[in-house]
Amino acid sequence: MDFLTSTILAGLAWDGIKYAGNLTSQYLKGKLEEWIIDDKQLETIVSKINELPDAYKKNEKFLGLAIQEDEDLQGVLREIQSKSNNSVEIKDSFIEGSTINNAIGGSTINSSTTNNYYGSHSNTEKKTRLQVKGELDLLLSENAAVFKMYGPTPENTADLTTRKHEAWRSMALKFIVPNNDRIITLLNENIDLMNFEEKMIFMEFKLHAEGFKDNQNRSNRIAEYPKFPISINNILGG
Repeated sequence: MDFLTSTILAGLAWDGIKYAGNLTSQYLKGKLEEWIIDDKQLETIVSKINELPDAYKKNEKFLGLAIQEDEDLQGVLREIQSKSNNSVEIKDSFIEGSTINNAIGGSTINSSTTNNYYGSHSNTEKKTRLQVKGELDLLLSENAAVFKMYGPTPENTADLTTRKHEAWRSMALKFIVPNNDRIITLLNENIDLMNFEEKMIFMEFKLHAEGFKDNQNRSNRIAEYPKFPISINNILGG
């Protein structure tokens, strides 16, 4: 079935926000004519999006990330279906190691083994907050070291004899950007270990990481992107 996704909603909501400054029920209802949605669901979506901090409404990508991280919004989106979902037909479905054949008047299933398309799944031992914190601190420490050495710190900027600024973009792309991706993956995989406040800090970091990556790949940098949230250094502590 086709459900309303974070990406689709972000695109529709962003169009309304960038022109009107906020989202209205009337506007969104007109944009969701092809979806089965009631007034309560509509009001919940509009209210939750309008309550997001302004930093999350800088552009469509950031808005999409915020919607994706909001559990209440995700719960509502899973209930909204496309009006075109009248029936679901499965034909010649193939799962690696298994074949499912559907025919008129009956169906046959020839099954052997089912493998995860993205790789075999193994039940690994769940990490503790302390273990995740250790991995997180290592990645953040590496980023901090690169920034201190090559970044636009007051010391580096004041040193007129250095040419570190020429290497900053290269070092950022080589070390900080991939480390940020690893941090996001690590915390996403262990999101259940975080409390609500820590999840909000993590959300701020993801928005910063997306903006930082974008700035390293453009000639004219965008100053409005969220700055590095220092509080990320303290999550999962204790």
